[in-house]
Amino acid sequence: MQRWSVMVVVAASLVVGALPAGSPAASRAPSACPAGSGAWRVGAAKADITPTQWPVAEAAYGIGRLAVGAAHPFYARAVAIQSCTNGQTIVLAAIDSQGYFAGYKEDPPSAVTAPTTGYGTAAIRQIVAQDTGLPTADVLVASTHTHNSPDSVGVWGGGTVANNKAPYLERVRTQTVKAIEAAMAALRPARLSVGSADISTLQSTFTQVARDPADYPVDHTLRVLQATDANDCSPIATLVNASVHATAAGEIDGPKGDQSKGLIDPDWPGRVADALEQSLPGDGAVVVAGALGRVQPAFPAHTDPKSQDQSAEATAYGAVMERRVQTALADAQPVAPGPVQVVEAQLQEELAEPALVPLFADESGVSDPRTGKLALGGVMRSIIPPFAAGPALSADLQTFRVGGLLMAGVPGEPYPEVATELAKRVRSASTPFVFGLAEDQLGYTPPAFEYPVVAVEDGSDEGIFSINSHFGDDVITQHLSAAQALGFPTTGGYNGATAGPVQPPDQNATYPTPPSPPEPQEKPLALSCGGGPRDMGATVTSITPGGASATVSADGSHVQVAGVAQVSLPSTHRCVSRRAFTIHLARHRGVRILSAAVLVPGHRAHVRFGRRLRAAISLGGLPPGRFRVQIVVRLLSHGHPRTLRITRTYHTCVPRRR
Repeated sequence: MQRWSVMVVVAASLVVGALPAGSPAASRAPSACPAGSGAWRVGAAKADITPTQWPVAEAAYGIGRLAVGAAHPFYARAVAIQSCTNGQTIVLAAIDSQGYFAGYKEDPPSAVTAPTTGYGTAAIRQIVAQDTGLPTADVLVASTHTHNSPDSVGVWGGGTVANNKAPYLERVRTQTVKAIEAAMAALRPARLSVGSADISTLQSTFTQVARDPADYPVDHTLRVLQATDANDCSPIATLVNASVHATAAGEIDGPKGDQSKGLIDPDWPGRVADALEQSLPGDGAVVVAGALGRVQPAFPAHTDPKSQDQSAEATAYGAVMERRVQTALADAQPVAPGPVQVVEAQLQEELAEPALVPLFADESGVSDPRTGKLALGGVMRSIIPPFAAGPALSADLQTFRVGGLLMAGVPGEPYPEVATELAKRVRSASTPFVFGLAEDQLGYTPPAFEYPVVAVEDGSDEGIFSINSHFGDDVITQHLSAAQALGFPTTGGYNGATAGPVQPPDQNATYPTPPSPPEPQEKPLALSCGGGPRDMGATVTSITPGGASATVSADGSHVQVAGVAQVSLPSTHRCVSRRAFTIHLARHRGVRILSAAVLVPGHRAHVRFGRRLRAAISLGGLPPGRFRVQIVVRLLSHGHPRTLRITRTYHTCVPRRR
């Protein structure tokens, strides 16, 4: 049998045959972008997918665990991004789930000829295409990979529990479509910015690894894409991409440890999304799993991973992660205008892992011969066309270009090499976004050189849930090919068999925990003025939300709220004759400017956005005397939204006589 094959599907409104194989989508008609709408249009929405019928089988933490309720709501969240350069739109959606298949054995018989009647991601995309005209390749549906979710995979017994099938799968399908189409309907002019932060102190790997943990590749980069309104800078959507398993909550048992009366929980991705939506009113947050293979949460020192309240543990971990998101946003850089393009390929991957073959074949699963109890549940994924071709599983693989950004979907749990190899070999505006569990859940993607060790590794189920030894290499190779087709400069080839040395795991080795790097120091926002009339000082006239006290230094150069520096101003001890000058609002780590307005006598100054915000001030034509200029700054300070209204008093100076 052929080792693997790829069929490239070009997402375009033209006839596919008119384009070379592997080429990106042709330009869409930009008529959907109204005149003056700017470079981008973005919309976001969410819909509740919490089960309505109980109990449900839980995903992971043991076979046959049942939940009778949810600790927090489950959502399908979506962000739509449209380029006004070529008019093309993509939608990125994430559902609170361990994993969601392209097609299900539970799909009604009609799904064979009417795909929209199915339950999986393929049906979701087909319905959106039918309703909106957006091609299926332009819609990505991923899972957040929370393990404490209803089992929609089947391995933990979901295939044997009625409430994990229809109507639950139908509810997920219906609500996810609702979120996607609502996000498209909400498109409005926007600016995009991209930022990143280090999350190495929040990650850990299994002890027994193929190489020393010090050089084991892990994707330590948190990536954030934020859209703000093009007119008032209010937040529209925040897309978060982090490579950590959603296992902070762990299992949540019922009273007295009763595993038949537990609770499901969306884990830290749900907490981060909720926190962002609360701290950024109007924001729609979407958290997408990254290259999280073998990467687990590392709990900060102030949290207790053995806490009896595991739901609270997920909240604490999510709060720390949300602060890292705010750190990334504080240094975010604008995304230059550019096209949105998509290349979709279809992988044909043989099911070579012997332990998985009977699980895919029979949904009833495998029983333990000693006890007669269910040992592993059967896999709920469909194995008939178009989701399989003979002994091979068919999986869609999408590669996106958004301006200068590369985004790569993976239909399984990506190993870190997917992220590190793309970052090393593709030159883009930021490190590539990697979206795990996208369109499907076909297990782990270890590169070929690590597969022999993964197969026997202690403390891990990754050997069992890796369908073959080359799935990960196929994913990397296809994304590199697609990135080149999308116009990204790429360097070198990739051979997974020789990508890195393999050393047998040392069963007796103990690896010291590397020292945690210090938390990034958050600098205050700098607000500086160029030459101009003499500045007589500053007064903070109001703070929103209220309740905090403000102080201004004697020379007016520093403004503090509750003892924390907010803005820095130039000294007031100067007087020059020029009455036209510029106020600069520079970006610094830890404080992010959402909007700014400068009100001068008689008019409102125009604020220009770029690496630094600046406003040109002119007091020309005014007689000598004192005049007030009001500065209104909406910002996020240390993760807290705040509005400062600062009044500065200027004394227009009389020119010196010559």
